[in-house]
Amino acid sequence: MTDPLQTFTFGLFDLRLHLRDGQPWFLLGDVCRALNLSNPSMVAQRLQPHQRSKLSLGRQGDALIINESGLYRVVMRSDSPQAEPFQVWVTEDVLPSIRQTGQYAVTPSQEIDPLTFAERYVEAEKARRALLEENAILAPQAQQFQALMSADGTYSMDAAAKILGSGEKRLFQLLRDRQILMDRNRSGPENHNIPYQQYLEREYFRVTTSAAPDGKHISRTTRVTPKGLAWLERQMRSQRLLPAPPPQGTPVGARALPGADR
Repeated sequence: MTDPLQTFTFGLFDLRLHLRDGQPWFLLGDVCRALNLSNPSMVAQRLQPHQRSKLSLGRQGDALIINESGLYRVVMRSDSPQAEPFQVWVTEDVLPSIRQTGQYAVTPSQEIDPLTFAERYVEAEKARRALLEENAILAPQAQQFQALMSADGTYSMDAAAKILGSGEKRLFQLLRDRQILMDRNRSGPENHNIPYQQYLEREYFRVTTSAAPDGKHISRTTRVTPKGLAWLERQMRSQRLLPAPPPQGTPVGARALPGADR
């Protein structure tokens, strides 16, 4: 016999929870209504098999249910401004109470009053609008990246240099000086401008091969992956080797270009 459903309220919505072997499972239809998602069946298809299941509701038939990790995945995929306050409420109020008592017991400190709900809604809406503004700023840059990307999803060193605001020769020299790319004086002419193995393993670069013009030798060319381009920008920006970003630009993380990071 299954445990009875527990019902609790989030804003204007009733959400039902089922305990299975002591673990909470949420009725997906209720979650979708709270997050303004219209098709629970489609949402369930995007989850991993271990994150979804079915629960018999007797005469009402079977209901789709999701576990805790499935719930977080649904929340993260939702664009609803209610998603963040909903997740905060579940993680800070509902789940701790269930784990302590085996059931959801609303206490005065746990109950979300309309004012608190409204404040969380406003905070989530501000975050959503800030994300939209950031995406609008990044869109032209993303189009530039796409235009310079080859069919295999990598960039030539010349294209990478243009995106980084540098010159190709300067970029090559910079990477050789920091022993990210090999130098003919250290590694032989056949390895000139080829990445050291550790940077290939990190998937920052890719080396393509083709027949040399004389038809007798193999030519190797270093190309930059999208992951490598983002990494190079962070490193070069942190050492002020790139022009300062515009005021509306995206802040970039800091980690020194390595000599020893190999």
